[in-house]
Amino acid sequence: MSVRANSGTGAVAQAETGAARPLYETVFGFLRDQIVAGRLPPGGVLQEGPLASFFKVSRAPVRRALEKLNEARLIAPRDGRGYVIRPGGPSRRSPAEIRLDSEALRRLFGDLDTAEFDRSTAWERIYAAAEAEVAACLPFGTYRVLESSLGDYFSVSRTVVREVLSRLRDRRLVEKDRRSHWIAGPLTARMVSENYEIRRLLEPRALVSVADSLEPAAIEAMLKRVVTLEQDFASADSERIEQIEEDLHVTCLLGLKNRTMLSVISDNQLPFIVNQAFRRHLGLHIDESIPREHRLVFEQLALGAKAAAGAALEAHLLASERRTIAQLKVLSVFPEPEIAPYLLRIH
Repeated sequence: MSVRANSGTGAVAQAETGAARPLYETVFGFLRDQIVAGRLPPGGVLQEGPLASFFKVSRAPVRRALEKLNEARLIAPRDGRGYVIRPGGPSRRSPAEIRLDSEALRRLFGDLDTAEFDRSTAWERIYAAAEAEVAACLPFGTYRVLESSLGDYFSVSRTVVREVLSRLRDRRLVEKDRRSHWIAGPLTARMVSENYEIRRLLEPRALVSVADSLEPAAIEAMLKRVVTLEQDFASADSERIEQIEEDLHVTCLLGLKNRTMLSVISDNQLPFIVNQAFRRHLGLHIDESIPREHRLVFEQLALGAKAAAGAALEAHLLASERRTIAQLKVLSVFPEPEIAPYLLRIH
């Protein structure tokens, strides 16, 4: 893949074709070059949403690119809400902040050719929908994922379909049978327990490991989201629950230096994904214990009590396991929901 800019934006980072270079590296390379060249000015505020919208990619590669820019000390965290571009050279003065929303980025880089981004991230544009539809069927039986039907349903190529299925397999949502058919389900209480056991063993330790590297402002922002949700729980919706879950189980751990551990944790988020599907598609009750358990973790992090934060996270995971298994029992008496046409029930 290559991304290029026409005259006026200078050279842009080149990325190799195929999967040799992750998308976040391409986003990182482009932003780094623009900062170094001064086209993105000191004081400019970089946030995930506007950047993802501009590049037409998901937030995940943008988030990782911003982390790498922070590690390179080209940007600095900004009160838990994005990053600000550091001044170049020896200057220590903090420049006035410049809002870089989607419109400002378009004015700066209106001639950026993002066609290659569009092609390379076709799988990203359909992945969330496919993940949710597959996850929603898991408690109800065993299903075959029909590759050609999936491609027709989303109007994408076979290459894109296989990329999506490969990533669903990484998340333990599908697997291949002896005939090389893609199979989803069934989700059992034993699978849930095994998944949570792995998370209880790794996540608290990972959190303790990264606690000192978490910015106080970021912890405060995440704690504030939890407290606000807890106080306004009567109007809580799936999106707000998923935000605090992502804060705790994803964002807090992104700085983990043991990338193998981080990969194992990321690949064992099956109950987290399925719980999202429960809430989105079946409207199951949101337990009011969830924000309280999160608050206990973030309060300990804010106090610098790493071991206590890890213990609170372990208790939260144990409670989450019990809730998920209870939900599975409830779902056993539900009729099978309407499923996507590319899913064929086989058991």
